Amino acid sequence: MKSKFNPPVRDGKPVKCIACGNLLHHKSEHYCSKKCATKMESESIGDVPAFLSKWKLRKYKEFKDPLSVLRKKTRRKTNDLLKKGIIQKQPCDLCGKHDVIAHHEDYSRPNDVIWICKEHHTKYHNGKIGLFNNKLWWNPKRLLPRSVRNENMPRKYQKLKSQFKKK
Repeated sequence: MKSKFNPPVRDGKPVKCIACGNLLHHKSEHYCSKKCATKMESESIGDVPAFLSKWKLRKYKEFKDPLSVLRKKTRRKTNDLLKKGIIQKQPCDLCGKHDVIAHHEDYSRPNDVIWICKEHHTKYHNGKIGLFNNKLWWNPKRLLPRSVRNENMPRKYQKLKSQFKKK
């Protein structure tokens, strides 16, 4: 049986709906329902907290996709390596633009970066282009840690893998 997501309540945040006093919705830190949120929004003049809490949404995303934490850590390590000067930005591998994005084929290796512009990065992830003279096509399996690649691939990545076959 799949466990239900119950993120912890942060200190200083309400435990009951600020509009009606009922129990909070599991994704909200202030309201029991969207109805109460819209009611508060229409009645009040000043700033009103949003229905969906960014903090809870982030925790929910981490619960549903544990690899989001790995991706975040890898991006942070890559930015640290850039600041220290260990790795340096290069022009786009396809067109030579200098406004580039760090692309990771394997999130377990933050040093291995492919520098491509935003336009080509989007096309690459959509499966429209390959890199390095079409030798490298996007494969969601490479995003996973080596221990998970061959067995237990999450359903989300199985669907993506089936969509992007080499053309």
